[in-house]
Amino acid sequence: MKYPRIYIIILILVIVFVIKILFLTSEKIKAVIETDKIVFSSSTAKIPLKIFATKDSISHISFYVVEKNVQQKVYDDFVVALKKGQDYSLVCEFNNDLVRKKDSFLFLTKLNVLYPVKKKYQYYTVVKKPTLKVEKVVYEPVYVTTTVVSISEVSKEEKEEKIQKEIKEEKIVVKEKPDFEIIISSEEIKKRYNYDEKIKLVFVVKNKSVFLQINPKINVFLKTKFDIVVSSQTLSINLQPAEIKTISAEFDVLKDYLVGSYYIELKSMLGNTQYVVKSEEFEIVDTPPKISLSQMPTIRYKLTNTILAEVEDDKEVAEVKLVEVIPKKRQQNEYQIITENQMVLIAGSKKAGLYSFTTSKILKKDFYTFYIQAKDSSENITKTEVFKIKITK
Repeated sequence: MKYPRIYIIILILVIVFVIKILFLTSEKIKAVIETDKIVFSSSTAKIPLKIFATKDSISHISFYVVEKNVQQKVYDDFVVALKKGQDYSLVCEFNNDLVRKKDSFLFLTKLNVLYPVKKKYQYYTVVKKPTLKVEKVVYEPVYVTTTVVSISEVSKEEKEEKIQKEIKEEKIVVKEKPDFEIIISSEEIKKRYNYDEKIKLVFVVKNKSVFLQINPKINVFLKTKFDIVVSSQTLSINLQPAEIKTISAEFDVLKDYLVGSYYIELKSMLGNTQYVVKSEEFEIVDTPPKISLSQMPTIRYKLTNTILAEVEDDKEVAEVKLVEVIPKKRQQNEYQIITENQMVLIAGSKKAGLYSFTTSKILKKDFYTFYIQAKDSSENITKTEVFKIKITK
């Protein structure tokens, strides 16, 4: 049975269209608004989001309130680096005056993937506002002074009245603006950190309000010098009026972090005021590998000989070599390289392992001279001293 050519063409177009749709919808990163956790107060709106990465990526994130096709930015932009399978949580907090007269509004999240392939995503969400709770107000009594009237100046009818008027208490509303201060202690932060260390940050939070209890949320970000967020945490703090607290936060220096300059940023929103404090910059460094020989090898004539070395690194050992050398003629303590031999990891891991090399049959009778060289994943190289072993029979 033969099909007309037009049906074959239509079938091919449908297949191409389906493949194109599947390709375009394969998102590397996705943003989801946690609608059940949205919080509104009389002054701010707080919209929590989760960012999911299906592939390693670096993305630029921005937030907008949309009205009549007009987009108004409502929060700072973020640049976030995520590995495959990682998720990142944040809270977009902005002034409630922007949407105060609305029962619902359109919220837009823009994701611009910068790496590995540039791509743009937009997520629209309709946000419905709950009924706002009335804020508590502070009442202070105001007293009216006592008035004393002379008996001779009053009528007979008034003599029976009380001469001294009762003190009247009138309540007035005093609304205090919440305010607080964040001070970073530089004593705990070191200039340099190695992998597997902890970065400890200590800071002081002071409630500058006289009457108000405050509950600020402080976002703590570990950032590179290029403002890329590599780790974060959120701290909820309760402060009584005029109370001062010392708070600490810790970050693990993971082996995925690149060597370079970093800093810690504290960011909080209270009322209509945003508070941002930054630490001094510090370095994450990769120290060179360490090499040790638990015992000196025995080198025997006309036999193969095994040489063992223990090598460790704070991140990862990339390569270990045994380099055979001979002394240079007429130059004391100078050596000429004969061969470079790869040593094999036989126990442990690339962070701390035992490496082995077996020589070919030794056919000379004087000395076997060598040194060991190790290189880590950051191209740091360590060399031992030159070992000169007497060849025995």
